[in-house]
Amino acid sequence: MNINWKILLPVLVFAFTFIRCREDINSISFSSSEINEPVKITSRNNYIFIINAKDLTNEITDYSELGSNRTRVFVSVEDYKSGFIRILISNPDKRIVYSNVFSGNDSGNIRTINGDVPESIQMKFENFSAKLKIQLTAI
Repeated sequence: MNINWKILLPVLVFAFTFIRCREDINSISFSSSEINEPVKITSRNNYIFIINAKDLTNEITDYSELGSNRTRVFVSVEDYKSGFIRILISNPDKRIVYSNVFSGNDSGNIRTINGDVPESIQMKFENFSAKLKIQLTAI
C-alpha cells in the first residue's frame, strides 16, 4: 500500500489540533436527574463535579487529579431552594488556595488559581437544595 504523506500529514495535524482544542470545551449541563447522586467527570485537563441536591447535609472530599499550577475554577448554582455549600480547594501541602460559600443562585463564579496545584476539593453541604456544578480546568 502506497501512502500519500503529502495529503495524510496535513489531515492528521488538523485532526489532532481540532481534537486537542475541543478537550477544554465542555457543554455539560445539569442533566443528572438523580437526587443527591453526584456525577464526576475527569480528564487530563478537567475536573467536573455535578450534583442535583435536595436537603443535602454532608461533607465530601474529592481529588482533582490535575497537575497544573494554573487552574480556572468555575462554580455555578441553579434552582437554589435552601441551605449553603462551602467549597475549599487545597494544594498538596494542604494549604487552602480557593474558598467560597454559596447560598443562592450563581450563574457562574470564575476564579483563577495561580502557582498552586489544586489537589483536594472539600464540599460541605448544609441543608443544600440546588443544582451545583464545579469545574476545574488547567490553563
